[in-house]
Amino acid sequence: MRIQLINTLIVTVLATTLVCGFCKRAKADSEKLMNSINNHAYQRFDSVKTWTGAKNACESHSSHLATITSQAENDWVWNNLGKSAPVVNTYFGNHRAVWLGGTDMVEEGHWQWVSGETWNYTNWYPGEPENGGGIGEDYTVMFDSPAPQGKWVDAGLPYADLKILYICEWDNLLPPLVHALATSSNTIRLTLEDNSSAEKGFRIQRKDGACSSGNPWVTLADKGASNTRLATFLDSPLMAATPYSYQVSTYYGGGSFSAYSECASAMTAAAGSPHIPTSLRADSKSDSRVDLTWNDVSEIETDFKIYRKAGSGSLTLLDTVAAGIQRYSDRSAAGNSTTTSYRYDVRVCNGSDCSLPNTAAIVPFSPEDLVATAAATVQLNWEDNSSDESGFEIWRKNGACTTENPWVMVHRVAANTQFFNDRGAVESTEYAYKVRAYSVSGIMPQSFGYSLFTGCISVTAP
Repeated sequence: MRIQLINTLIVTVLATTLVCGFCKRAKADSEKLMNSINNHAYQRFDSVKTWTGAKNACESHSSHLATITSQAENDWVWNNLGKSAPVVNTYFGNHRAVWLGGTDMVEEGHWQWVSGETWNYTNWYPGEPENGGGIGEDYTVMFDSPAPQGKWVDAGLPYADLKILYICEWDNLLPPLVHALATSSNTIRLTLEDNSSAEKGFRIQRKDGACSSGNPWVTLADKGASNTRLATFLDSPLMAATPYSYQVSTYYGGGSFSAYSECASAMTAAAGSPHIPTSLRADSKSDSRVDLTWNDVSEIETDFKIYRKAGSGSLTLLDTVAAGIQRYSDRSAAGNSTTTSYRYDVRVCNGSDCSLPNTAAIVPFSPEDLVATAAATVQLNWEDNSSDESGFEIWRKNGACTTENPWVMVHRVAANTQFFNDRGAVESTEYAYKVRAYSVSGIMPQSFGYSLFTGCISVTAP
């Protein structure tokens, strides 16, 4: 980078001393802003860093250094974040200067974006990039160039400890997936599946009627961001036997919102209907038996109706049990561990008025061929036979499989995983292991399903 407006002597002195007069003052980060051109969010961070330090910092925020792929995006980034940046004292003068995610450190002259996006747009300052006159400069800086501002220069090596501000970018910021479930005659529970790591909250809107109705949307609530993938919102009190529709936008700060989600609707239960049971759980106990449990949260009921879907069949009534009962054993679930999938729903009734359908409890197929190997640690391997599991549970007890010692769940691993290294096993100690698949519904109130355990296998830790 060789900007002719700067005296060569000043450049040489600053390159040697690397003065950064802003280092102690640059702490007032910008708001996170949403760019409606591409639905990406951006934020300027005013704690000065090297390019590598800035890259690592953005990645720690589940983002990347900003990448620019069009003139419109370049103008937006500069006008909203660049030109309001504090001035930093760099080796090429006092400038508003921010790191971008462009680099040619892998191959000189072959510029790439850290995001992997195609390098098909540039906005270099005249004469740039010039590789430090052949010395080597590998990173992209956006700065307050003479008009028009927001041009780029290459910077960095051999001044690897150059520290300036930086801008992080979050891609594909989408609204959450929204599910609406009526849990009683006056309550609808929303489940928001978070699609972003950059949000500060959600704006929830509701209208009367179905999604296709022409009724106006009304902002119902602003809800803070959740620390988990699923966020919930309870809308009550509502009118009985009435349809309601919802849409949700993600808030990113600074007045920036995503587009609204697809509409989700639900109809409240009839007046007098009891509240749906919660924490429905289905446990496979053998290849033909599944045990169900649930929490009864209704104050008015005459009985519970158990529904079951086997394989590709329809959901049908399996049995009815009396009020107050909170468990049931299905002893006709043939092949539930290997060949036939089963899902269950339990509804509570008050005479002819029954709760609405619940979230289904799904029983995944059991893993098979569990093997334990004593190497550097105890390693377990198994075969995944299910396609609808949320993950696998690893259970362990001290001693051989035949001992009466209690089983303890020691770990959970993600769906499709087929191994586990037990780093908590004590040297020269015998352990017994078993594994099962589990499924958790993505809609609140959550339901749970558990496969049959594998056979037990024992091994002595190395």
